[in-house]
Amino acid sequence: MKKIVILGLLLSFAVTAWGQEYRLVWANYDYFNGDDVTRGVAWNPMTDHLLVPTRLNYPRILIVDPETGIVLGEMDSTGLGERGISEAGIGLIDVTTDGKIYLCNLGWKESDWEFTVWEFEDEASQAKVVFNEIVDSKDNTTTHYEWYGSSLEVIGTGTNKYLYTSGYQNDKMLVLKMESRGNFVIDRFINLPSINSARHGISAVSQQGPFWINGAGDSYPAPRLIDWDGNVLAEVPDSIISHGGTSTILHWDVGDYHFVTCANGFLNNTLRSARYVEDELGTLTFLYFGEDSDSLMLAYQRASPVMNLNCSADIVYDSTRHWLYTVMGNNSLAAVDMNTFINVRTPRDTGLLAI
Repeated sequence: MKKIVILGLLLSFAVTAWGQEYRLVWANYDYFNGDDVTRGVAWNPMTDHLLVPTRLNYPRILIVDPETGIVLGEMDSTGLGERGISEAGIGLIDVTTDGKIYLCNLGWKESDWEFTVWEFEDEASQAKVVFNEIVDSKDNTTTHYEWYGSSLEVIGTGTNKYLYTSGYQNDKMLVLKMESRGNFVIDRFINLPSINSARHGISAVSQQGPFWINGAGDSYPAPRLIDWDGNVLAEVPDSIISHGGTSTILHWDVGDYHFVTCANGFLNNTLRSARYVEDELGTLTFLYFGEDSDSLMLAYQRASPVMNLNCSADIVYDSTRHWLYTVMGNNSLAAVDMNTFINVRTPRDTGLLAI
């Protein structure tokens, strides 16, 4: 009988798309100095903390309260670089569903920069290097850079994990697969539709794709859905999310509603979202999300924004609060309540519907 009641509660869940503005909950500017030293954010559901890597003063990972944006402490930075040296290059972070934390730097073959991935058992542990090498795809037909670490996605549990990354002027996505001893090894390279098309964002639907990708750069790439072989399955129309004008990408779901959200981190620091619907043939149709889904977030920059030519940004979804956490490179870390766009009628508690 209890199972039937729970099922009934789940079926009674409802959402309503409405409103026209993102609602800012809080913004933190303390770890942004106009030099693009803070680029990533991850939400750790095991601890209900935000984890924010930064190179400000020295490479470290901040532990942030998601309710207030207040910094609670730091993770152990041993092995991430010497204090006072920012060139260690840590940038992006991800947390897998089994609670493991992964951090990466920027790797660039043409300048002999090794691409490094660190693993943390939890927020109290020291870093362990699980990948460290100069990545070379051995593709002599391309003149584009072998740059990795500007985008990051890690998916899977235990030793059944994949890591995806790309970067500046790169026309490839690097795929790392974890082997039985817990280290990552190169599995393959996915040829992208154009250079920079996954420079800032990769959001994997499943371990072997498809993947939502996005980035800013020379080819004016569109936010796209690609398969395991790099074929384009869907492309968000320019009228909904501008091609080449946005960076990063996150796909997220609320009930039967499916969304992708991107950011414009160049100057205006806006969020841009689209709803998509998939028919029985697998064709995706994109819809506007809200009446004005490009709301200018002036509060993020205090009085005025700081120009970010790199367009670095990051977005993560918190399913318990129905919030987005964003990093607008050079400007802010912030929390955004999505109920003004899509109202979750039933309160949530640790990912489950509450009575």
